[in-house]
Amino acid sequence: MKILPLESDTTYGQVSRELNRHIVNLLDSLSALSALADLPVAGLDQRELLQQALEALMENQDLERCSIFLLEEESGELINAAGLDWEDLLRGDDTPELAGAPQQRRPPRRFRLGEGIIGQAAAAGELVECRSTATDPRFKQAPQTGAPEPDGSLLCLPIRSEEGILGVLNVFYPAPNYFTLWHQRLLRLFCTMLGRLLSNRELFDEMEMLVERRTRALQEANTGLQNEVQRRQQAEEELAGQHAFLQTVIDGCAEPIMVIAKDHRVLWMNRAARTITEDGRGQEFCYQVSHRRDTPCRPDDEHPCPLQMVLNTGEATRVVHEYCNAAGDPRAMEVLATPFLDAEDRLAGIIESGRDITERVLTESNLRRQQEELHAKAYYDPLTGLPNRQLFNLRLHHLTRRHEGEAALLFIDLDGFKAINDRHGHLFADQLLRVVGKRLRQAVRQKDMVARFAGDEFVVLLESLHNGPGDAEKVAEKLLAAMARPMNLEEQEVQIGASIGLALFPTDAADPEQLLEKADAAMFAAKKAGKHTWRHCSAS
Repeated sequence: MKILPLESDTTYGQVSRELNRHIVNLLDSLSALSALADLPVAGLDQRELLQQALEALMENQDLERCSIFLLEEESGELINAAGLDWEDLLRGDDTPELAGAPQQRRPPRRFRLGEGIIGQAAAAGELVECRSTATDPRFKQAPQTGAPEPDGSLLCLPIRSEEGILGVLNVFYPAPNYFTLWHQRLLRLFCTMLGRLLSNRELFDEMEMLVERRTRALQEANTGLQNEVQRRQQAEEELAGQHAFLQTVIDGCAEPIMVIAKDHRVLWMNRAARTITEDGRGQEFCYQVSHRRDTPCRPDDEHPCPLQMVLNTGEATRVVHEYCNAAGDPRAMEVLATPFLDAEDRLAGIIESGRDITERVLTESNLRRQQEELHAKAYYDPLTGLPNRQLFNLRLHHLTRRHEGEAALLFIDLDGFKAINDRHGHLFADQLLRVVGKRLRQAVRQKDMVARFAGDEFVVLLESLHNGPGDAEKVAEKLLAAMARPMNLEEQEVQIGASIGLALFPTDAADPEQLLEKADAAMFAAKKAGKHTWRHCSAS
């Protein structure tokens, strides 16, 4: 058995201590996140909630100087909402600010989006780190107080919700190069949970307001219903004398007609409408007659309620419902609902007539399906599902006409595709093209277009480049990396490369045909340069 030297024992000790340190960090992190998750949404105002969140973080981590700046909607500025203010955070002044007392010595600092390291974190929506505040040029413009400039490490992390940036968490440690990836990961998780907590609190406040409003509305509605019951008793007495005459009239109509009261009760029904029911009896409400259900239709149902629509607007409305006939077969009915007025011209319900349009609906559905199929055949590649050359050209011409910012065109040709096609056959090559199309689509933004141009040629159209050529070059490198990964097809590993030509709009060309030609020429330059690389048309 080989005896390890003393240095190995030392190494094992170091590894053990490092492992213990990570375990302690993990437990502290879990404690901080657990404490944050346990904070109550109700019963705390925003400042108390944020303050307790900071205390949960500081109790479980070696972090003593923290603050939260929230983005004020009206001014668009970041303002201290909890923890130390900016100068106190950097200089370590022991003020009562952490306990929630207002700052007495100086007015609190405000930051616009993009201003300072806090504003940069909020504007970019990304973590911004300063390894040393004494040497970082972003702190050269700090106000001179006569005291030595503080030195330390600073992390500024955005707090976001689904609606956008809510604010920034700032953590300062009075020593340079202090924060590790562990701190960054913990604080990112902390900010994510805090953003959700703030969103939940806002939703809780909104729900309380909605409940209060709904309670008042229900009370008013209940009062109105009580009054309506009294009015209805009188109206029913007057309508009783006209019932027989109206029944004779509506029975003479071939289309189904129903008179429906405000409470969905069917007051009258002609002979054609009674054929919809199973036996013409026992169906008291319109939703029972029409849809064989026990509850009224709701606004979010597939059957919008024409009664409610007429009651809301006082105007006639037309909707399409799916009815069931006496045999239980579904039929599409075009329903016309008009206001039904009582003897005093008050809205008492609706008069609903229906027309069977099942055949027309089926015909329109077939036409829509055929149009969708034609559109797919005209504008999409049947093999990869990507846009084809025709749709790409339409998009490119539309982009050049708008002239909104910079864009880039990447022309991609696969390296070695012909050899794979000759060796494995067309079916195998088609599978490879599908994988290539999927990888290209995954490597770009949702708004960017990836199209199959022809054969093994693809094009990528990048719009709204924020950093000009730099963004396009990064995408080209990303596409090359995606193509470089081996592909497993039919239990075989296949390696393929790509040559990419890059042209910028409107820098290299403002005309779509010229832009495409330059990107194509740049692609051939990449081929000549050794393949599996990219070239800009200005350098080709």
